[in-house]
Amino acid sequence: MSSYLMDDIVGVGVGVGVGEENEVKGVKKWKRRIKENNKECSESKKSMHKDVEKQRRQEMAGLYASLRSLLPLEYVKGKRAVCDHIEQAVNYIKDTEKKIEETKMRRNKFKKFDAEIPKSNNIMNYDSVKVNLLGDDGIEILITTTALNCFPLSKVLAYLLGLGLIVTTSVSTTYDHYSFHKLQIQLDEIACIDIPELKERLVNLMK
Repeated sequence: MSSYLMDDIVGVGVGVGVGEENEVKGVKKWKRRIKENNKECSESKKSMHKDVEKQRRQEMAGLYASLRSLLPLEYVKGKRAVCDHIEQAVNYIKDTEKKIEETKMRRNKFKKFDAEIPKSNNIMNYDSVKVNLLGDDGIEILITTTALNCFPLSKVLAYLLGLGLIVTTSVSTTYDHYSFHKLQIQLDEIACIDIPELKERLVNLMK
């Protein structure tokens, strides 16, 4: 075989080997770049997640502080944990709702009481006494007087106390030149109280 042919064969073999080696190096370099890119992307995502979580915690801390500032002192005194503040906030809301309902009930009672009073544009010397039964264990006394009659409620209270009756509730208000008094008395035995006689004696006290 001639020396020229041998050189060609060797050259082709060397060329093929170098090409494959370069191709392998290229693949490895490409894979390395992908790995580096994935690593950078992962680190970027972690950093972003960390920032978002930090911001969320800051916002939550601000909201907890705002919630605590809105609660009355008796609900948060001696309590530092966030879960305690949330629990007390729930209790405060429930207590407030209960007070609102109680206020509505008292308002409705006053409206009912006021509706029973005769209305007039002129101030008249109108005085009245009503005695109502409250179930089986109490009575309610409604007294209405005008500005023309300086009615001392203490006289009624003293009279009832003299009868051995204990007033559990006493509410007084003034509206449109009228004074309204509502007394509630709890009794052990209503049968021992003569309602008409009690009303008559209270009317005489107002004279």
